[in-house]
Amino acid sequence: MKAIQVLTAASYPFLVYAGLNVLPPRALAMVLGIIPIVLGAVAWRRGRLAEELPSVLPGALIAVVLGFAALLNEGRFFLLVPAITNVAFLLSFGHTLLTGPSMVENFARMRRPQLPEGAIRYCRRLTGLWCIFFGLNSGFIAWLAFYGS
Repeated sequence: MKAIQVLTAASYPFLVYAGLNVLPPRALAMVLGIIPIVLGAVAWRRGRLAEELPSVLPGALIAVVLGFAALLNEGRFFLLVPAITNVAFLLSFGHTLLTGPSMVENFARMRRPQLPEGAIRYCRRLTGLWCIFFGLNSGFIAWLAFYGS
């Protein structure tokens, strides 16, 4: 299941670009919408939906965007998927700021389990900076999706 997710994520820009040149947005949305539905159904069928919710939830958000693209027959909605990805990163990084330890601290502890107090504060600030980046990046991507050429 992970392989399908990675393959879909990596090929998404190419699928959208090629698809919009061949299909109307509504048809492309239906074709691409099958992927998150199948992934969610497989997780549900295995009885592992709760375990796989963190990986299924972004697919569900993408399915909503694809639903709007199909409903309105508008290709620009496909360009919002990278913004949704950035919002997902923002939420996951931001959640660790509230609950601790911070995301960057988790990464740092993979290499060095014992971190000095100064490094922990630094990791927390760096996680906050990543949150700012993901927020600004998602806003810019959404702006480009609707107002860019």
